[in-house]
Amino acid sequence: MKSIVLVSSEPLRATMAGIAIRYTEMSRALAAQDFSVTLCAPEIDTQSYPAPYGVEVCEFSSIESWHRYDLIVAQGHLVQPILDAAPSAMVVVDLYDPYFIEHASYIEHLGDQVFTNALNEWQRFIHQGDAFLCANQAQKLLYAGMLVSAGRVSAKLISNDPALDSLIHVVPFGVHAGEQLQRTGDSDTFTILFGGLYDWYEPNVLLHALNTPALEQCQLVFVKSPNPEHTPQQQLLKVQQWCADNNWDSSRIKLVDWVPYQDRHTLLENADVMVATHSHSLETQLSTRTRFLDAIASGLPIITSDGGEVATLVARYGAGKVVEANCVTALRDAIIFAKNDLASITIDASRRLEFIDDFAWSKSVEPIVKLASKQFERDVAPNNTTPVQPLRTGRTHNQSLSKSFTVVLPTYNRMDIMPDVIAALENQYNPPQFDLVVINDGSSDSTKEWLDAHDFTIPTRVIHQPNGGPAKARNAGLDAATGDYIILLGDDTVPDRYWLSSHERAHQQRNFDPNIVVVGYIDWHRSMRITPFIDFVDETGWQFAFNKIEDINNLPYNYFYGSNLSLARSLIHNERFDTSFPYPAWEDSELGYRLKLKGCSYVYEHGIQTEHLHKTTIARFAQRQRKAGYCAMVFNRLHPEVGAMVWPSRESLESASGPIITTLRRWLAAALEILPFAFPQLWNKVLRDHYVMGIREYLSDHDLELTPALSQGDQHLLPLSYPGYSPLLQHQTGQLNHPYWQCEPDTHQAGHCVFGPNFRVVHNEPLLITFNLRTHNPSTRQTSEDLAAVTLDIYDNANDTVLIEQSLSATQLRECSEQNSDENALLIQATAGQCLEFRVFWHAKVALTIESIDVSRTN
Repeated sequence: MKSIVLVSSEPLRATMAGIAIRYTEMSRALAAQDFSVTLCAPEIDTQSYPAPYGVEVCEFSSIESWHRYDLIVAQGHLVQPILDAAPSAMVVVDLYDPYFIEHASYIEHLGDQVFTNALNEWQRFIHQGDAFLCANQAQKLLYAGMLVSAGRVSAKLISNDPALDSLIHVVPFGVHAGEQLQRTGDSDTFTILFGGLYDWYEPNVLLHALNTPALEQCQLVFVKSPNPEHTPQQQLLKVQQWCADNNWDSSRIKLVDWVPYQDRHTLLENADVMVATHSHSLETQLSTRTRFLDAIASGLPIITSDGGEVATLVARYGAGKVVEANCVTALRDAIIFAKNDLASITIDASRRLEFIDDFAWSKSVEPIVKLASKQFERDVAPNNTTPVQPLRTGRTHNQSLSKSFTVVLPTYNRMDIMPDVIAALENQYNPPQFDLVVINDGSSDSTKEWLDAHDFTIPTRVIHQPNGGPAKARNAGLDAATGDYIILLGDDTVPDRYWLSSHERAHQQRNFDPNIVVVGYIDWHRSMRITPFIDFVDETGWQFAFNKIEDINNLPYNYFYGSNLSLARSLIHNERFDTSFPYPAWEDSELGYRLKLKGCSYVYEHGIQTEHLHKTTIARFAQRQRKAGYCAMVFNRLHPEVGAMVWPSRESLESASGPIITTLRRWLAAALEILPFAFPQLWNKVLRDHYVMGIREYLSDHDLELTPALSQGDQHLLPLSYPGYSPLLQHQTGQLNHPYWQCEPDTHQAGHCVFGPNFRVVHNEPLLITFNLRTHNPSTRQTSEDLAAVTLDIYDNANDTVLIEQSLSATQLRECSEQNSDENALLIQATAGQCLEFRVFWHAKVALTIESIDVSRTN
């Protein structure tokens, strides 16, 4: 049985608007045709929502895997999360409600950004959707134009499918069969139902048409919005003001609540005629005013302005009267005519049944049935690891919204996996414009011969150079790169088939901000046997620390992983990897640190995935840690201020095991590795001791003693200032608004807005920590100027102790800002070996800006 999931962007409840109604009825119609149907929405009122028979109903957040469905039909703001989470799924984007056009009506009240944001969202949909639904032919023409502009329509496609029926499917809003309505309202009052009143409607002409003695006995009924909290109500306010100015009371105008979907026919039964007045506009041409479909199906006559789908249907089925738009006289005459002879504009019974047949929900969903019944063929590449493009309508590259990319791939003696990496790049699905630069860093195996003989199917440049280490190899790739964006890839990490398009989409979603660095996920290769030791490495973050990410939109600099990362080429125009790193360790983090100092932001995208094939045993990993310890000292000598971020305490260094014990312990761990058990304490000791071994090797190579080496640079480090954008400062709330941290009442939650930088104390001496704070715009919720607004403290991370703290009220904070008060400075007697954090805890009493935290000595 084919499985379909329908995703409504509106809540499912008793009182539903058009989107929720559409998805409820589509799911009902599809379930009746023996599909396995799931209907989800952001919220579901299980007490009031009449769930369709045979349909599984669930909240959007409860869907764990979108790949289990044969077809996904989605609408609105929930489309993009699905496209991001399931790049290989068949996603049909429902464009039936062109809300970006509607948002243009809000410009006076909300500005034009709401329109711009919605339009950008739709352009992404057009770029990424597999197929599209619309409600009528006018919409289809609009979306065909957008698809042409996006590069989705080729001459071959038009030749094979002139009407683009394989790409854009008309799924109109449907109706149910029912008895013709029998009016139940007051027979002495001629009731005109207008329905919902949105800001893109034109009720003013109707008000003027009714403002005549001949129509004094008419009552005009408006319906309140079902979502007033999300929808501006300017037209409603204007109508209410007009009625007040013209002394219209409840006998002339009535405002009723939005009725539950099950009771919607009650409104129709109490009305004599339904009126739709609008101006000639793009919104009118595109819209399907769903309540008028129910009116036609129920036999309620309609009077409407000309232009648009409603007028077309009224004229086609003889369901009422069409008048000139914005003509008060024509509209008034039509209403008077209807009041005197309603039967003459009421749809004929046979035409009503014809309309019901044409717009039955079972017929409306036929395009979805065809899409769901289609078999999607998926071939597999010869090596059975990288699938090629499926034979179906797919997401094609959007030239107008794209940038070019260069993949930089350094390699050294990795013929066991490097060809698979290149094969994966050659079989990318729907990639952006890209080229590949391969740097053979003096490999001694058959790498050179293979690269020279390989027939590349993608634009590729191969560089052979003497072995110089990973930093030098990557720099050669950066120098050769020509793309707008650069993607760094490891020679032992095989990207999935959506890797390139996912990197492009991540930057596209952020408007190609050149200061954004995108970090993807690195998983173990499917061919590897996952041992208890590998699980230990993952859980503890010895290699990659994805499970320790706290804020995916603000990663620390040490997540600059050169195996799966993309950034603007302009960002590193004057930056390169430091070639003083002899091994592949810390050289990427060091560049990441420098870029962070320039104000770059790192974001994490779990859906951008590669598979890491690297034999990982305790013995091999211990040697890796030895190299990491060596390179940590290179990093520390380049940036002494990072201190505790790269090297352990002096006590840990001095107490580490010697070479013989370290080697024996590694042999023991290796012997036990064949057992299906974990030995975390032993493994931790082995890895830490090898890390220290690397530090000691560096000190020996450079004729340095332990203590002077670790304290070197301390004299010029103090006084030291950590600006708001320092990579060593982190946060749990607030927002980094370069170059400061800011917290706003009613926007951010209380919490540690700044903590860091793990300052390592080398000498016993007094230190003065100054928190440079500014405050403004007190919260309206503040009840007292004397309440604590901020708490400053100095925390000893090594000993889990708060050394000193100071709470400041709103008044004191303003004094600090205006008078350079010393209340924001804390003095401590520091002790060698302490690892200090300087923390700002914000209580959400005032708006706060943290400009910097300064450390200095006192006399």
